[in-house]
Amino acid sequence: SSGINAEYGVTDRDEKLKLLKEQITSALDEKSIARQEQLKELSRELEHTAQENRMLHKKIQELSHKIQNCDNCAKLKSQLKLIQDGNGKRLVDVNILKPIKEKGKMK
Repeated sequence: SSGINAEYGVTDRDEKLKLLKEQITSALDEKSIARQEQLKELSRELEHTAQENRMLHKKIQELSHKIQNCDNCAKLKSQLKLIQDGNGKRLVDVNILKPIKEKGKMK
């Protein structure tokens, strides 16, 4: 009789361990799936941010190119050279630059 009880206790314990293992496996799988979803979402966000970064970088390059080739900037630089001596001292009133400055604001 005690052998049957011992055998029943082992079987009961084995069933409980099996159930516990299944519960742990299920919980880990759920966490793994949730983590995979988080990684997918973060990857999508990263790609979107990288794309936005590339677009902004391109715009910066375009604006930089426009600034380098700006007619108003060239006129302003030449006017500035005309109104300064070699030491940077003003020879003419800078109000002469107002029309150039205002023309640049209209663009």
